[in-house]
Amino acid sequence: MQRTPHHGRAGIDTGGTFTDVVIEERGRLVCVKIPSTSPDPSRAVAAGLAALGRRPQEIVHGTTVATNALLERRGARTALVTTEGFEDVIAIGRQTRPSLYDLDVNRPPPLVPARLRLGVRERCDARGRPIRRPSLAELGRCAARLKRSGVRSVAICFLHSYASATNERLAARKLGGSAPFICTSSGILPEHREFERFSTTVLSAYLTPVLHDYLQSLGRRNLARVLRILRSDGTTLGARAASREAAGSLLSGPAGGVIASAELGHRLRTQKLLTLDMGGTSTDVCLLDGEPPLRRRWQVGGWPVALPSLAIDTVGAGGGSIAHVDAGGILRVGPQSAGADPGPICWGRGNDLTVTDAHLFLGRLDAGTFASQGLPLYTERVHKQLTRLARRLHVTPERAAEGVLKVVEAEMERALRRISVEQGHDPRHYSLVAFGGAGGLHAVSLARRLGCRRVLIPPSPGTFSALGLLLSRPSVERSATVLGHVHTASAARPIMVRLEREARSALRSERHRTHLHIERHADLRYRGQSHELSLPFDSRSEERFHAEHHRRFGICDPNHPVEWVAVRVRAWLSPTRLRSLSPSRPQREPDAKQRRSGATPSRLSCWDERWRRTRVVSRESIRRTSTLRGPAIILEYGATTVLPPGARARLGREGVLEVKP
Repeated sequence: MQRTPHHGRAGIDTGGTFTDVVIEERGRLVCVKIPSTSPDPSRAVAAGLAALGRRPQEIVHGTTVATNALLERRGARTALVTTEGFEDVIAIGRQTRPSLYDLDVNRPPPLVPARLRLGVRERCDARGRPIRRPSLAELGRCAARLKRSGVRSVAICFLHSYASATNERLAARKLGGSAPFICTSSGILPEHREFERFSTTVLSAYLTPVLHDYLQSLGRRNLARVLRILRSDGTTLGARAASREAAGSLLSGPAGGVIASAELGHRLRTQKLLTLDMGGTSTDVCLLDGEPPLRRRWQVGGWPVALPSLAIDTVGAGGGSIAHVDAGGILRVGPQSAGADPGPICWGRGNDLTVTDAHLFLGRLDAGTFASQGLPLYTERVHKQLTRLARRLHVTPERAAEGVLKVVEAEMERALRRISVEQGHDPRHYSLVAFGGAGGLHAVSLARRLGCRRVLIPPSPGTFSALGLLLSRPSVERSATVLGHVHTASAARPIMVRLEREARSALRSERHRTHLHIERHADLRYRGQSHELSLPFDSRSEERFHAEHHRRFGICDPNHPVEWVAVRVRAWLSPTRLRSLSPSRPQREPDAKQRRSGATPSRLSCWDERWRRTRVVSRESIRRTSTLRGPAIILEYGATTVLPPGARARLGREGVLEVKP
């Protein structure tokens, strides 16, 4: 493979259970799905490219390395250097509590312990005017202390550094020899609100060494000439820049599926979509009404992040989610996952019953499909463990298996309702787009629970998120806080010009010069409010603000003073267009022989505790003019779609499987 010339582009999505690779070369797509390799995900990336016999010119990579490191608290030993008196901001947080009346609520401990939070005597005011510069002697003592402590990364967060970065830059220069990685809040998030800014900077410092090491490992394999990383907001950044801004890649993994879903909706001329991306470890959901929605404040594992991200909700419900009975005798599923190693019981290595095992017992998975991916299944182990679970619950094995599916679907339904019903959107007006290796197994059942009238299963749903990586676009955002010294659009315009120049320069440094687009936004609020609305920037921004405030909250006051809080510029390039969304498979389907002979196999599957004869068909055998009625099981490479009794499916445009629940 090392001697193969570079051709095409590859989208690579590494999950907790599988690594998906889609390569586009001269308009043709080809894909492969292989088990992930922990603790070094780069081995699976290399293996996926080797399986396809390709060496791409460019790799666009979605990775969960930063996310997993945070959730498992495997980040680098990190210190915080801040303005004296503000050492405990990341521990105190805000007044809000996750559970209002819970006196014993436990917050996650700070990522930086108290002994590594150092205060420095410095200060500038809210407009950036210097009051006290840090002394070189004090910074020297801090550097010596940090070096003795053995920290690998340092977060520098000074008060009001969003208005003036001078003191932070001075500290970064003097502390540069104390740790390999230095992150400044003015470089990560030059915006007001100390807690969110401190938290985001500490997160980036904590994760940057981990992501840097992984990308270095990937780079040493010499898999492609260009490596780009998908960020949480669905845009890409060069590997070197991404390794310095690790917090921006916390939702890198699930963003690809949302991008691909938006493109699918555009091609089908349907805007209202609910996305369901169910893999082996988790399920990611998102609501689309045209363009993918962005948010600027969110949390991962209880830690606030104030960087742009697609509005994705994630729950620990995947094919590898472990089923167990709690101390009260109640059946629980997840969030713990069997992952890729040891995996579900049916893989022959694990001992914990999973959602995948329940599907196999009920006859809804095909052993041949897994065998085609090098994963022979051990059904007798599943029967034995599921019988034990049934005895503990005092039910039949069939009811226990269906109970596992109902519990995990209840978790996914709650996530879908959070992004739809709780935000004022009626799911009955949306189509459910299901993908990921396990999305099609639960899509129809969830659509019935929510009242969705249609389910869309895209081509090659098991590698759909990796396909979305090929549709992503390089982008750079620059922002500035203007609160207190900008009161009109004309006063903000010079700052916009500076930000735009910086954004253009950042993209130009990555050798992207054509098809550049610029978006300008301003964050406004009424004086006295603690939240703001982000609106397109122009001379009518304040007028737009009143109208948008009325639309969202049912009230506005054009006579009340409006405050300008922040302005931001986003520069981005036109995304790559693909001729088709249907990758070809590198291996023959397990039922290819039956398909050639025209036979339609069937098997016994369990529905509502009754075993029924169920049709088993290959997706490639479904004709455009025919309608498939449930119960039926549709097989394809890397994924299975289940049609319960009463559901109907047909093949629509773009190779999409359209299901009426």
